[in-house]
Amino acid sequence: MTLLHFQRKWLIGGVHKEGHGWSQPTTQIDFWSRVEQFLGRHIGNNSAAAKRE
Repeated sequence: MTLLHFQRKWLIGGVHKEGHGWSQPTTQIDFWSRVEQFLGRHIGNNSAAAKRE
């Protein structure tokens, strides 16, 4: 079974001039921006943590 079979999206992030570690600030910002978008889509602002703030 593959991601296509289950109709799931995936993202392959390739960053030039970076190895296995992410030491460049632009790479870190890109990664965490994508995490924020993912969480916004899947848990949104209605999560318990968001309501406590």
